[in-house]
Amino acid sequence: MSYMITTKKISKPILIYVDSVSRDLLVATILKNVLEDKQFKVFLVSRTTYKLLVKIIKPQVYIVIKNFLKNFEEDLIPYLKKTDVLIIDAEGAMTEERCEYHFTHFGIKLDKTLDIIKRAYLWNENFSSFLKKKLNISNKNVSVMGSPKLSLAKYYSSPLSKLNVIGFVGRFSATNDFMQRTALFTTLERKIKNDLYSDGAIGELNVLNVYLRTIDKLIKNTNLKISIRPHPNEKFDSWNILKEKYGQRIDISGNDEDFLEWMKRVDKIVATPSTSIIEPLILNKPVICVDKVTGGSGLNKYFEEMLDGFLDSTVRPDNENELFQKIISDEIIIKKKTDSFYKSIKEYYNVTNISGNECIENISLDLINEYTPSALHNFLAIVYFIPFYFYNCFVWLKIYIRQKNEFFYHYNYMNDKFSSDRLITSKSVLERVKNLKHDK
Repeated sequence: MSYMITTKKISKPILIYVDSVSRDLLVATILKNVLEDKQFKVFLVSRTTYKLLVKIIKPQVYIVIKNFLKNFEEDLIPYLKKTDVLIIDAEGAMTEERCEYHFTHFGIKLDKTLDIIKRAYLWNENFSSFLKKKLNISNKNVSVMGSPKLSLAKYYSSPLSKLNVIGFVGRFSATNDFMQRTALFTTLERKIKNDLYSDGAIGELNVLNVYLRTIDKLIKNTNLKISIRPHPNEKFDSWNILKEKYGQRIDISGNDEDFLEWMKRVDKIVATPSTSIIEPLILNKPVICVDKVTGGSGLNKYFEEMLDGFLDSTVRPDNENELFQKIISDEIIIKKKTDSFYKSIKEYYNVTNISGNECIENISLDLINEYTPSALHNFLAIVYFIPFYFYNCFVWLKIYIRQKNEFFYHYNYMNDKFSSDRLITSKSVLERVKNLKHDK
């Protein structure tokens, strides 16, 4: 690292904010396991629990996994004055132009955010350059590490095998919103805000119809199983209609399963132009993109332009019949990575080696080097666990009574499940961290 920081003793439990369960929980869990191996106590919080718990605990270290271009609430800032706030960007594949769009259209108050954060871990130099041009910040405030999720991909690589399962990636947040807001509401809201995604509902329905026709044809003409991976912002339950029609031939990935974990269960992945194609391409998992089939649907203009450098490394059929043939073919098509792929993976994800970056390892190393638990740490963790536990119980019950589908998006301690696989991954990360520490 370019910064040197004296080890700080931590008496209170560390809080990690999980913005979206299906997108961010894996990274949060790995960090939690790594820190707990070093005798720290860690509590995970979410959109539904963090405000009160931050105010009660006033943590000395608060790790926030979310889009960096989001504001902190005004009433929360006073409680973070003595807190080391570390932001791990969850959606950081940005160009400077896209950063500017967020900054000017969504009322982003970066000056206030930078006042309270100790460091932001960003995905690429575009984002860092934007911040340095907009605001007077030093290198110690931002650290370009790449995507933490992408850095975990190497731990989920597996030899290609015949599983007879085809994965379909959903990206239907405008038409299948987890908060059950209608497509009309979403479209109007985006139009009013001049959002580039304003025509998303139209593109989504176009893609959905292609998916449905293809799935029906696969079910009727092959013995393949279909696994659906909904977008983190979707209502997962909506997809159960397909299970009702096709029975055991359809599997819906749950919100507690990360995309990397889901990838291991499928032979090929069918997707739209989105960031979901990156991890499988890195791991040489066959990706079939439907952008030509849908005629460049306009599903997501920004991502379609940003991902131009990656699309040539995917299989891109011209029509639905060719799409069906590519899916059922026994041939495993791994296209050669193009120069534009390597250029884009470096520009947007800070990856110079095809195996990925070491973002999660370097963040873990920072935390281990900078903090150590004090003699009071375990005692105060027990004290603060009492309000943490009961508030999670209260929120869980409130959501259960009102609108259970919120559990698909929001983390809650009462829904937490132990994962031996994630513990094994955490130990692998720790081994690599030890090597990094030794190298440095």
